[in-house]
Amino acid sequence: MLNKDYLIKAVDGDQQVRLILSHTTGAVQEAHQRHQTSATASAAMGRVLTAALMMGSDLKGDKDTLTVRIDGGGISGPIVATADAHG
Repeated sequence: MLNKDYLIKAVDGDQQVRLILSHTTGAVQEAHQRHQTSATASAAMGRVLTAALMMGSDLKGDKDTLTVRIDGGGISGPIVATADAHG
């Protein structure tokens, strides 16, 4: 079965509550394979990647980007993810 990643955004009728759901298993597996990371590093990288994708989905301009950098001080070094409004 193919992993289909998705991001769903919803807002209530009064626009008081926003909800963003995402399924990013495919993107995380791809990043794990490309960077050849351990399972623990892949879990951390996946969380940062997913957070960047969710925040990037709120960007308005086609050329807008954001970068998320987490430096936990561990042996893996910093985790950096960049996203735009399209992922």
